[in-house]
Amino acid sequence: MKFFFSKGKLVVAFVLLLVAWVIPSSLAHADTSAGTWTQLQGVPNFQPDGMILLTNGSVLFSDQSGPNATDTGKWYLLTPNAQGSYVNGTWQQAASTPSGYAPENAGTGILPDGKFIIEGGDNNGTSADWTNQGAIYDPVANSWTSIAPPNNGVGEFQHIGDAPSVMLANGTFLFGPSGGCSQPCLELNNQVSNWLQQQVATLNESSATWNVISPIGRVGSNPESGFTLLPDGDVLTIPSYLPSLGISEILDPTTGVWTQQNLPQPLVLPVPEDLNNAGELGPMVLLPSGKVFAEGSNGNTAVFNTTTETWTAGPSMPVINGLTYTAADAPSAVLQNGNVLMDLSPYETNGNQDPPAHFFLYNGTTIAQIPDPSSNANTSNCASYCGFFLDLPNGQVLFDNRSGAQSLFVYTPSGTANASWLPAITAAPNSVQQGTAFSVTGTQLSGITTGAAYGDDWNSATDYPIAQLTNMSTSNVYYARTTMIGSYSVAPGTSSTSQFEIPSSVPSGSYDLRIVASGIASTPVVLTVGNVVATTTTVPKKPAVHTITCYKGKLTKKVTGTKPVCPKGYSTKK
Repeated sequence: MKFFFSKGKLVVAFVLLLVAWVIPSSLAHADTSAGTWTQLQGVPNFQPDGMILLTNGSVLFSDQSGPNATDTGKWYLLTPNAQGSYVNGTWQQAASTPSGYAPENAGTGILPDGKFIIEGGDNNGTSADWTNQGAIYDPVANSWTSIAPPNNGVGEFQHIGDAPSVMLANGTFLFGPSGGCSQPCLELNNQVSNWLQQQVATLNESSATWNVISPIGRVGSNPESGFTLLPDGDVLTIPSYLPSLGISEILDPTTGVWTQQNLPQPLVLPVPEDLNNAGELGPMVLLPSGKVFAEGSNGNTAVFNTTTETWTAGPSMPVINGLTYTAADAPSAVLQNGNVLMDLSPYETNGNQDPPAHFFLYNGTTIAQIPDPSSNANTSNCASYCGFFLDLPNGQVLFDNRSGAQSLFVYTPSGTANASWLPAITAAPNSVQQGTAFSVTGTQLSGITTGAAYGDDWNSATDYPIAQLTNMSTSNVYYARTTMIGSYSVAPGTSSTSQFEIPSSVPSGSYDLRIVASGIASTPVVLTVGNVVATTTTVPKKPAVHTITCYKGKLTKKVTGTKPVCPKGYSTKK
């Protein structure tokens, strides 16, 4: 969040930062073959803002084409084409949010029934009012339903703003209010007194009611702090506002108790009284290794061991032309090869996070620079806070620089996922009719990583199962909409069952069925789609082994196998 302008506005770079820059010697051997960028084609004339992956494989975008790059309440859908390409996908305008609600930077999540929830917003249209409005989008009905805030919008929930949010392992949406002023605050004391919200709330979707969790043992607060789901089901955050700098906190959702862990080094900007950047942090992403990689706004990083619940210092962020590149509000995405894609830009002593933005890979040990997208992405004129990442079901990462229709790209990484990271199907139908639902049981169906992250301003996690169908004759790709997500757990080996619905438009035929989570796909099983009676088999299924006794006169022999046959001259009869 920036206090004196919308983050959607393009920042005009200083002339010094617009000139060509030279890669320092420490980055001279960066991996330039790490992946490729491809610009999206056929994008309609709107300004993409926040984006989320729906469970039918489509991407939902909010529109920031209002005055001074403000959100309009309009939304657009991108659907991959028959070959599964998002670069050449089809676009259509979706329903608009309820009248008077046009949020920018808010708490978000995909609910177990496949609906999308958005809560709060630091900007609401042209007003920076840290709204406490919210709404749920039904992709089947293409409609929104307003939802009242917790506590009827009083107390800490009077202003929700750019709320940190997360889907808990049991499928419950959790968020924390993160805005305290009805108008932009002009005095630091007023900011501090109004920005120390510590409560969080969970949603009961069926009754449209909230459960407020009191901050038992909590030291920090919600503003400028993102939430990350851990393998044990707890939630990790780094408080980024006074007086709790230098620690992380973990929430046990079942007890409501918070515990603290010391950071190995500061991750927050060194000038907390700077009104434009007070308390800013970068993203935290859960890696397939089970560790959390946290990016600071001051050039530092840290790595959290989820088993021991301890931190170690990570690599320093790069210095280019004497400027430290940081993640003071920035996106990151876990790639299918386990690396982290980073979008960073320099922080200067004048208190601004300035262009240009550049891109890097973290491989678990070091940070290396990679080529930027083409100039159409406008990363030379907009700092890293303009960017969003989203893991796609085809293993690519969607990049939105919030700089117009031309600034949408996909990043295609090199390498593949480790076999132990894949979701695994253990039971699925072998045939199903169009327009009907079916269930899949397996392990790690929601993956073991949360995918992409931004921090407090948007939750783009994709730890939920997507059913991808590839026609074995035509190679055309379809998606079966998830209608019941059994678990969002990112713990290795977690067993769960989720339900999917085959679209009526899917042609009859034989398909490879894969379950995808955060861009990592399972080994396929065969699914026949057509006008047949659905049956279920267990996958994989080992052939049964039998033993028979064979006779030849007084001689006997025992033969063991899946289809045992007596040797020549022997019979199963005496």
